Amino acid sequence: NGCGNFMTDCLLVNNTIGLGPGCCGNSMGVVKETSFINNSVAMKVTTAADLEKVNLLASGEYSVHYTGSDSLTLDQVYWGTTDMGAITNTIYDAYDGVAGVSHRYWRLKDMTTSGN
Repeated sequence: NGCGNFMTDCLLVNNTIGLGPGCCGNSMGVVKETSFINNSVAMKVTTAADLEKVNLLASGEYSVHYTGSDSLTLDQVYWGTTDMGAITNTIYDAYDGVAGVSHRYWRLKDMTTSGN
């Protein structure tokens, strides 16, 4: 539990930003078996994190707000939906707002699995 570049088995509910820069010294490290529910922004990150069995549910503005330059893989995330359009709309990355380029730094895998 907690920081130290490792967060596991946590529940973050009803926050403006669930997990953001400043926590863990701006190095996100590993986020494992953690649920973000009803946050304005679930995760606001500037460096890539190792996400394992993370639930991102009911975010107001973004589930992931990512401004880093390394690849951020989101293949062990449960979104509460398999609708790729709905998922895409909850992700902000450094290329949003630039014509012709969107979501260059994220990848989604099988969305048919359930959450934790």
